Amino acid sequence: MVEDTVELQSKESDSWYVDSAATKHMTFHREWFSTLRKYTTGSKVKVANNSYLQIEAIGTILIDVKVDNQWKPVRLENVLYVPELSENLLSTSMITDRGITVIIDKEGCKFVDQSNEVVAVGKRNALNQLKINFRLHIDEYANLAAVSLEHWHRRLGHVHVDAIKQMCKEYKS
Repeated sequence: MVEDTVELQSKESDSWYVDSAATKHMTFHREWFSTLRKYTTGSKVKVANNSYLQIEAIGTILIDVKVDNQWKPVRLENVLYVPELSENLLSTSMITDRGITVIIDKEGCKFVDQSNEVVAVGKRNALNQLKINFRLHIDEYANLAAVSLEHWHRRLGHVHVDAIKQMCKEYKS
């Protein structure tokens, strides 16, 4: 059986920071998007240092969130793709708009749904930032053949085409 999800590397660039000032979720990881379309409403976002960064696209990222040692699938909708961004930002206003309560304390934060179930947990890092680690969710039944090699080349972080072909061969066997 093929593993149905892929763990993100535990790099700082894979973490999401809970941001009460962000109006949308934002990332610089184009390969994480399951759907992506050109962004047309305005083209720049103002960031903490008062500079403006170009918004290139908007889409959906499928992730898994670990709560109580169980991974649960979550869809991050309307995520902005901002290539020059240096951090992944999770908008508390977008989360609360979905009916989820964000509880922040000295340890970190919890996201609690309307049935009072904890749906995500974040921890404070050494800089006192609220940080959450997710993993990408990849459907076990994704049809590799239905998507072009160019798509997978981009989606897998510009892996060489021969490596993608080898992965497909290994997947089929």
